[in-house]
Amino acid sequence: MWDELAGPDGQLVRADCEDADIACRVRAAAREVWYQPMSCVIRYDAIAPRSGKDRAENQKRPDERWREALLSHRSTGADPHLEKDRNVGMRILVIDAQTPTPDRDAGSYFTFNILQVFQRLGCKASFVSVDDVLGVAEYTGNLRRIGIETIQCATILQVADLLAFRGREFDHVLIFRYGVAGPLMSRLRRYCPDSGLIFHPADLHYLRMEREAIITGDAKLAQAAAAVKRRELAVAAAADCIITHSYVEEDVLKRELAAARIVVFPWISDVIGTNVGFGDRRDIMFLGGYRHSPNVDAVTWFVRKIWPLVRAQAPECRFYVVGSDPPAELQALDRQGWNRSDQVRAGPPQLL
Repeated sequence: MWDELAGPDGQLVRADCEDADIACRVRAAAREVWYQPMSCVIRYDAIAPRSGKDRAENQKRPDERWREALLSHRSTGADPHLEKDRNVGMRILVIDAQTPTPDRDAGSYFTFNILQVFQRLGCKASFVSVDDVLGVAEYTGNLRRIGIETIQCATILQVADLLAFRGREFDHVLIFRYGVAGPLMSRLRRYCPDSGLIFHPADLHYLRMEREAIITGDAKLAQAAAAVKRRELAVAAAADCIITHSYVEEDVLKRELAAARIVVFPWISDVIGTNVGFGDRRDIMFLGGYRHSPNVDAVTWFVRKIWPLVRAQAPECRFYVVGSDPPAELQALDRQGWNRSDQVRAGPPQLL
């Protein structure tokens, strides 16, 4: 293809336009031009130095050769960050606390998948995090490899600068968690006035805190939960749409925010399936990310209250605790004997 498209003169348009010229030739030949964001192009410009006069003369050739094709493009230098995706019908900005790490926690798994859903709907998806601390190079690279634009910002203020500079280009903004959304809501309305604003609370933080305060009888935690409730509901009320995965949370939000538009959004997950029938399966597994304290509490409670009852009727059964960042208290369960024959496994981070 290269030999064919180089043409009988064997020359590409020079003056730093060779890449554009070959792309135009490919397109004119009814072939597709694909962009690989992780590729590296090495240009040996100094091998064939050109004078300023030669450059000026050569710069006229691309416009002359591709005049008709360029009618569908913006003028030279006009909004290049939009021009590179000129065929995109809709643009969406996704904002979260951290770059998604889909092999480490369920929230990241959802974020990673919904970014791909936007792509399949024909959207240009851009992602920005306000606190990149986990595996930036590896996980940011994973997003870029599938064509997600990643924008590196380390603070809320830097995200605000991004919104001031590019806010009007986005048709929709999806923002996660009240702690991220709260400081940005007014700026989103100011700099993205025509954007649909979607809020995903991840979970209702105040509800979890309220329940913990009731169980523990902690008055200070109850006061903190009330403060979080005010902030979290204020963010939700300011959004155009609220996403939740739970019908229980939908009912709670409807009681608190009667006028809000709330959508129960299905959990996104690939179904791998198995050829092993239910009767041939054995053992019990809990899968979760253990930086999320309710998961730690759930495992500890199950081991202490439920597991002895299970083992009494199924002494051969094992309980596997699987997931990322297990704390010392969970790993200690593997070393504690529960009626001597009990076996609990709290292993290193892994993905099943």
